[in-house]
Amino acid sequence: MCAMEARPYQKECVELINKTETGRHLVSLATGLGKTVIMSLIDRPGRMLILSHRDELVHQPEKYFTECTFGIEKAEEHSHGEDVVSASVQSLSKDNRLNNYAPDEFHTIIVDEAHHAAAPTYKKVLDHFVGAKKVIGLTATPKRGDNVRLDDVFDDILYARDLRWGIENKYLSRVRCMEVEGGYSLKGVKKQTGDYSNSDVERRITEDVLCIAAKTYIDVCLKQNRHTLIYCVTVQKCMELMAILKKMLPEEKKESIQMVTGQTDQEERKQILSDFSEGKIDAIINCMVLTEGTDLPICDTILNLRPTCNASLYQQMVGRGTRLHDGKVYCLVLDIIPDDGSGARSLCTAPTLFGVDPEFLSQKSKKRLNENEDLLSLCDEIAGESMEITKMIDITLREVDAFVEERETLIKKVASAPSATFRDLANGYYALAKKNEDSAEDTYDFGDLHYEIQPSEEKRYLIHADWHNTITISKPDIMGQATIDFFVDGKHHIGEMRMDQAISLAQDYCYTVPRYMWYSWSRSMQKSWEKEQATDAQQKKLYASYTSEGISKGTNSVSKLDASRLIEMKEQVNEKRKFLKKYKPEEKNRAVTVKKKKDALAAWLEEDNKKRLEGKKDFDVFKDQVTSASRNIKEGLEREKKERERIQNQIKKDGILKFQLVVSTGIDPERQASDKQISYSESLFRKVKTNAIFMEGYSQSSFKTMKMREISMFITLMRHLTENMRPMQDRMILTEQSVRTAVSNVMDTKQETIICEFELVREKDR
Repeated sequence: MCAMEARPYQKECVELINKTETGRHLVSLATGLGKTVIMSLIDRPGRMLILSHRDELVHQPEKYFTECTFGIEKAEEHSHGEDVVSASVQSLSKDNRLNNYAPDEFHTIIVDEAHHAAAPTYKKVLDHFVGAKKVIGLTATPKRGDNVRLDDVFDDILYARDLRWGIENKYLSRVRCMEVEGGYSLKGVKKQTGDYSNSDVERRITEDVLCIAAKTYIDVCLKQNRHTLIYCVTVQKCMELMAILKKMLPEEKKESIQMVTGQTDQEERKQILSDFSEGKIDAIINCMVLTEGTDLPICDTILNLRPTCNASLYQQMVGRGTRLHDGKVYCLVLDIIPDDGSGARSLCTAPTLFGVDPEFLSQKSKKRLNENEDLLSLCDEIAGESMEITKMIDITLREVDAFVEERETLIKKVASAPSATFRDLANGYYALAKKNEDSAEDTYDFGDLHYEIQPSEEKRYLIHADWHNTITISKPDIMGQATIDFFVDGKHHIGEMRMDQAISLAQDYCYTVPRYMWYSWSRSMQKSWEKEQATDAQQKKLYASYTSEGISKGTNSVSKLDASRLIEMKEQVNEKRKFLKKYKPEEKNRAVTVKKKKDALAAWLEEDNKKRLEGKKDFDVFKDQVTSASRNIKEGLEREKKERERIQNQIKKDGILKFQLVVSTGIDPERQASDKQISYSESLFRKVKTNAIFMEGYSQSSFKTMKMREISMFITLMRHLTENMRPMQDRMILTEQSVRTAVSNVMDTKQETIICEFELVREKDR
């Protein structure tokens, strides 16, 4: 057993593992929280197997198991029945070694760095040892930024403590960061096995880029006497950077920096790491060697010249600097980033560590990524994750401010053009609203659901179910579990479930909103609206909304969907402005006024937090209601589909179709139709024509003179035609006589509802 005194959380984790008698379970602990200590303390009713994927990890646990026999299964080393066997998965997965072990040889299997366990070699070994009672996976990276999926390997996450928890509980060092523009581009760089192609990136890291990295090291690390690990993309770049630094460093410091690669002799490497740990050298340049399993607490700086979109890899690199050490105040992360605006969307930089997507950072936030700002606190502000009311006041105002500023900047930018049109504004809106939607890291099938990517991993996917209600889904953990939050009619409904189940439930809820609002979330309906020109009413609304902003041309150049989005954007900006006016203190206000507004916002936030807590309590009831309502609607849609098929078959056979509709007539026959009804009727009329149905005796302008009772009949009729008669295989004519008769009956009756009959005739049969 390990002689080292276990920390409270390590004991807690071990107790959970010991109580769990069977199954495959994942334990997630941030780098530096002591996974090896935990594995050494686990009860061993039988033999234990430790699986690792790197040679140095295979030998690492041995010093912790001092009260039992310990064997190695790797390359030329073989075990001989020891209590604990530490094996290289590459070696053990070979048939000639694996078949030497019985399927029930080990009671407990430990999978170190378990985020690799989806690999075929791991699965082969685990599938062989079917007699193992317990499989425990240990990992520092439970996020899925690298598209790793482990829910087919492990049953659940048994215990988790992340970097945030380690920092807040003073078991890990705090982090600060700086971004340095490196003068290179990632545009066009290919991706291989979940990360940027090494060969592509290598070509982008030119001598000029290396000089920038070297100057950064000298200006920041050398001057502050920092202990630095430098990461490069290839061995060649390690050697080139080493040569540049040797030329730039003062004579007495030329040997203070060393290099370690996979080609470095083991003894030499061991000596370099020892010298670094003892402070005899200041920096080590490496190429993917000092990541997993390297314990160098003295390291207080990470200089990253190895751009990656693999969140696991990035966390492993930074994790070398987050261990506590005497005199270490914080770990400084220096990211040498592309500076051409190429937008390598999934590029990991320091904010990634705390769930903030760097792609969404404003220029103002980017300027705060410096050595004077604590990164965790800054990310809390950016993502809005802190639940302390005093912090949330500032966070909420920042978020609303950013929302308004982003959209007002877009509007002003478009308006500043010599001949600004609504087409230009629509193009700008889509560039903003759909930003990052096609990110390479996004591998989830949302089906017909339209969503937007958000900066916070806790609210990663945003779906507008209708004009007012929203759904957010978090980025799933490595086991595919996500948090879904329905904000409906001012109330939250929050639950935990698998990502595929969350998407399905979101879809179910969206089915329950009125069908005329489906364009808000339905990709297929949005596509149909993209083909239709904006209605007259929409064009008028657009003009009224934006003419004061300097945009008034081309109202007829946008689609129905474009117009809806732009009108919504303006209404949202106006709504947020009102929020800021109500809650944001102004500098010129007296202190008492400032306090009054902050107190009011605090009260609002506290009430929202209460709603969130309540939303977790009633989630199962809400979910059942949504599922039931959606089932009924889907059954109705299926009936409509069958009815459409019946209608098509009847028309195909007879060339004529008579149908009846129940029409509401409980309206004053002299009351004039409203502008909304007229606009809606014109829109439906266009859809009817799109469905290849011609209405004799009527045009789009016919609705402007109608009474409310008559236009209600037409709305019922045209909705039936557009919803049940599509797509028409032949051009159909709605006979004028049947419509005239229906109009006469509607206008003359004193009943609340009547049945009207209509007749559709195939054109070639007239």
